[in-house]
Formats: sequence, structure tokens, C-alpha cells
Amino acid sequence: MMVEAKRIILFSPMAWEPDEPDIGKSSTKRVGVPLSVLSVASGLNMDKYDVRVISGAEAEYIEKVRSVLSNGTICFGISSMTGYQITQGIEIAKIVRSYNKDIPIVWGGFHPSIFPEQTAKSEYVDYVVRGYGEFTFSDLIRAFEKEVSLDTVNGITYWDGGNIISAPDRQIKEINSLPPVPYDLVDVPSFLTTELGDRTLGYLSSRGCPSDCKFCADTVVYKRRWKALSAERVLSDISLFKKKYNIDSVRYFDSNYFVHEKRVKEICKGMIDRKLNLRWGRVNGSAEFLVRYDSETWELMKESGCYSLLVGAESGYRGALKKVNKRATIEDILKLSELTNKYGIRVIYSFMLGVPLDISDYDRQREEFRQELAGTLSLINELLENTDQLDRIILFRFTLYPGNSLYDECTENGWKAPGSLEEWCDNTLWKAKLPWLTDEESDTINSIIKLVQRSTPFHKMDNHKSVSLRILNKVKSLLSLRN
Repeated sequence: MMVEAKRIILFSPMAWEPDEPDIGKSSTKRVGVPLSVLSVASGLNMDKYDVRVISGAEAEYIEKVRSVLSNGTICFGISSMTGYQITQGIEIAKIVRSYNKDIPIVWGGFHPSIFPEQTAKSEYVDYVVRGYGEFTFSDLIRAFEKEVSLDTVNGITYWDGGNIISAPDRQIKEINSLPPVPYDLVDVPSFLTTELGDRTLGYLSSRGCPSDCKFCADTVVYKRRWKALSAERVLSDISLFKKKYNIDSVRYFDSNYFVHEKRVKEICKGMIDRKLNLRWGRVNGSAEFLVRYDSETWELMKESGCYSLLVGAESGYRGALKKVNKRATIEDILKLSELTNKYGIRVIYSFMLGVPLDISDYDRQREEFRQELAGTLSLINELLENTDQLDRIILFRFTLYPGNSLYDECTENGWKAPGSLEEWCDNTLWKAKLPWLTDEESDTINSIIKLVQRSTPFHKMDNHKSVSLRILNKVKSLLSLRN
């Protein structure tokens, strides 16, 4: 009788809610490869295990999960950020539980790493993998197989006999020791997007960020440590992708790609020398790093195929930037706009509204909110008026993560943090409940976000110089703002 292969199933939920205009439409062609779970799979012995990877963006993801569950399934893994990914992750975990309650369900990703103990308390979670998961998850599988003791696995949190167990953190000295991401665990052509070309592949060349922004989960998870693949490793990877998958473009998912200028130069020169002819873009970078790059680096970026940057401007109000400890200044953002205009590189600017500026003083918070709104929309207007590039804007609601003084300040002043994994489902970048805002202010933010979403489609760069004027007029009618 044939012995059924030991199966490990990894599920990557959709990050965007289905009801979000344009963004939430489910499609692998829009979301791209599920890098979070593919990265975790890289530490597994593919000769020993039958590893299946499923994306929540697939049209029939529920049916696919049910079809791959088997008696040989020894673990089901779920990666999740805060918000809708928890909703979809729990939906799938319920299916796994109903199929076989003895299959261990392991959660990892940003949210479980930030709230390991709270996450582990959920009935739909057996183990939490914190931080880097490649080696931790592999060791956890070995513990399930009785090859090693569970006590020896670092980087995990779980319940044992009514007690919460949190093993020491997993230490990763440098990420070049991590194995290659096994892209072939999914049908790569079906996950190629058209964001930067006809065949765009997602890639991660670094993790973490050295900045200390008080709204960012990176600070909590990676402790301000930035670790990057070498330029040679990056060049080797993307050269292989072009040969193997016939890609024409690469989208980087790094939190801050541009920390080290020398590495950027080496990658750009390598792309040119190897004649890769690949467009690369939607690269996340901080303005305070980019404005200090020399002209040679900018020229290399352009020549090597840099198409677009993703830059967190965050706010046009200095008080808000100071409150969230944002290092990039308004002057940095305007200088970056000049540089990208000069070198013909497009920019996606992200902003947020609803920062808790002075929540201990009701009247002062009202005035601060007006200044935040007016300053941010004024900066948006200036950016779009001063560029010849087809730049665009993304707007979010401010969201809170623990681990910094701003989170503590808000909880001390009446903000009630969600108390369970399930309660964090609605804490999204569009629907986070911010009690320091009035209903009118909250509705105003919602209206502005919807206007921006309609005017600047998620996966399309277009000319949006008129969008800020429409937004400003809308806000003026809502809050009686004056130019």
C-alpha cells in the first residue's frame, strides 16, 4: 500500500478587504506571488514533504484548501498582518479545525509577531512563529516529527498545560544565509502582475528599517535592524527570474530598499552590465535617504530601469511628523519631488490622516486635526502641481501598533486596544476606529480616502494633477476650510 506523503499547507490571506474600491478585487494578477509563505517554505526539506502554497487572492481559495487537506497533513501555516488577513486567516483555520482538530495550526507574520501571546490564545491557533520564520518554522516541523524537542525551538509562542510558553527570540545574523525562495511552489505565470510591465514579479531584497516611526510595525518586529541581501545575491536572483519566468519587470517589497547607497549602486551597475533590460519599481524608500544620494546614483537608477518609487510622505503638517517621529521633513519630500522630476522617475506618495496630536485636550485636538488636514492637502497639491511625472497619491487612516510611547499615550487616554486576535480584524488602514476623532472628522477622512481611491486607481499610474483640487473642494465644504 502506498504511504501518503506528509503534507504541509501554507496559506497567505488577502491583505485588502473585498469591499475596498478597486483595491479589494481578488486576483492573483493584482496581488502577486505570496512572498511571506514562500519565504517560510524555503527552510523545508522539499524531498521529504509535500508542500502546498495557497493564496487568498485565488478565485476559489476555499475549495482549494479543502481539496489539499489530507490525512497526511502534519501542519497548516497562516501568515498575517493586522486587519483583513486575520479575517480570512480565521475563516480558513475554521475549515482546518472542522476537517481534523489535531492538525497543528501555526500563525506567523507581522501581527502574530507583535501580539504572540494574545494570538496564541485564539482557538484557531496552536503555535506562533515570531519574526524571521524560515528556520523557526523548519525547526517546529522537526519538533512535530519528534526529531528535536519542542523546548529547543527558538522564536515560538504557544500554550502548554494552561501556561503560555515564549521561547527566546530567533537570532538571524545576516539574511544571505537564508535559502532561496521556492517560487515554483506556485504557478508563477498566474501570479505575474502588470503593475510595471507585462510580466512583473514580486521580490524581497531586504527586511526591516532603521527608522523609528511610531506608526510602523517594522519597528516592533525588526527592532530597527535593517538586513539586506548582497548586491550579487540580488543580481543572481533577478537574472534567474528573467531566464526562468521571462519577466520584464521586478517589484521590490522591501520596507526600505534605499538604506545603503553603495548596495543600490552595485545592483544598478550589475543590471546594466548584465544587460538585464528589466524595469524595476514601486520600491519603498525614505525621502531622507534618497535626497542625499549623489547624481551618479540617480543616473544609474534611471539607466538600470527604475520606474517608480513608493515614498511615505505621511503628512504635510509638521506637528504630525514630529508626533509620529518621522525623520523625513516636508523639505525632504519637496526636494525628492524635484529629483524624481529631473530624472524621470515616478513616485507614489503615501499619506495618513487622523494622527492623535493632542488627545488629552479636546479643543486642541480639533484645531490640530484641521491643521493636519489643511497641511497634508496643501502638500499633496504642491507635489502634483510641481511635477511633470505621472505621480499618484495613496491615503490611509492612522493605525496604532504597540511597542512605542504613542501607543501607550493613546491607551492611557481612553483608547481601548482590541483584546483578542478576532477583535483586530477591523483594525485596517481604512477602517481603524480612532476615538480621538469626532464622527464628522472620521467621516471626512473616509470621504477623502474614497475620493483618492476613485481618482488614483491602485495599480495604475495616471496623470492626477486635478485630483487634489477636487479633494480640497470636497474638504472645504465638509469642514469650511479656507485656502
